[in-house]
Amino acid sequence: DRELLSKAPWFQEGLSRDICEEYLRLFEPGAFVIRKSYTHNQSYALSLRVPSIEKPSIEHYLIENIDDGYRIKVCIYK
Repeated sequence: DRELLSKAPWFQEGLSRDICEEYLRLFEPGAFVIRKSYTHNQSYALSLRVPSIEKPSIEHYLIENIDDGYRIKVCIYK
């Protein structure tokens, strides 16, 4: 339900990738945001603060709308 989703604090539909990364750096690893994907039509992005050996970082996953539901894909950026 779209209305229910829009009320969830972790759903930030209009947040850009860059702003999302700045926002998540304020939180501990495990914090996440789901937002609209600007590069993949009809998809969402899961941005997740993750621990790493050097320092916490942000990883992004594409949530694709498929015929029988959704699937999550890892997006690798260098």
